[in-house]
Amino acid sequence: MVQIKTKVYNYSADEKIIGAEVIIYNEDGDKVKSIVIVDETEIQELREELDNLDERYVDQTELTEILTNSEESITINATTLNGVAGDQFVLESSLINRRMTPTSHASSSATYGKGSQSAYGHCKTINDLIHDSYKDGESLSAYQGNVLDGKIDALKTVSKQSLHSRFKLVKRNGVVQLTIDDWDGETWIAGRTNDWLKLFDIPQGYRPVTPGGDVTNIYCPNLFGFHLRVRINTTNNELQVWSDGSDNHNFYGTVTWITDE
Repeated sequence: MVQIKTKVYNYSADEKIIGAEVIIYNEDGDKVKSIVIVDETEIQELREELDNLDERYVDQTELTEILTNSEESITINATTLNGVAGDQFVLESSLINRRMTPTSHASSSATYGKGSQSAYGHCKTINDLIHDSYKDGESLSAYQGNVLDGKIDALKTVSKQSLHSRFKLVKRNGVVQLTIDDWDGETWIAGRTNDWLKLFDIPQGYRPVTPGGDVTNIYCPNLFGFHLRVRINTTNNELQVWSDGSDNHNFYGTVTWITDE
């Protein structure tokens, strides 16, 4: 015996029927035929909806281009984005001429990464010249550059001092030279022989480094003999002269020493 079953399709809102399906089964319960009955008006409306679908909706590619908005040419009016209101965002183009106040991030720790010989990073300023080894994250201050520049200039600078018209001091880079030229020492001694007599105090900035130990004097050789002698006493920084009274030549000589002043 043949069996017939039907399915009716309708709008749930007003129970309006838009179509029906009639299914025929044989005696064994196998499906023999299926007949679909639809309302002509409703099927026409469905066709029109499908025809206009491309105009009312965007495909995935179009949606991606709109949301990317790489050239900011599309106005997107969204109430929220991920729960955040639209006025909380700013366009990249709006930032071109806008100044932002940076947030201070000075830190006593290595939170932001140390600058090194192989990587850019943060460095702290060192304001001395006593560090004896390299460390990542340390940079010499500009002031110490000024200190070094001063030391370099001091090495280049030549300073002069006159003790007497015949006694001249010249200093450069911690080295002092005393030149005695054509000095009538015997007249100055005036018979005070066989004793070291003070001539001048060596001025500050030209005083010699004390050799140390039992050595306290630096001697200036006389070009014409040994009867009239000159020395620098490093203990009291005096220029001294000695004569045995038998020399009738003027003194000519040069001596050099080191100063740490």
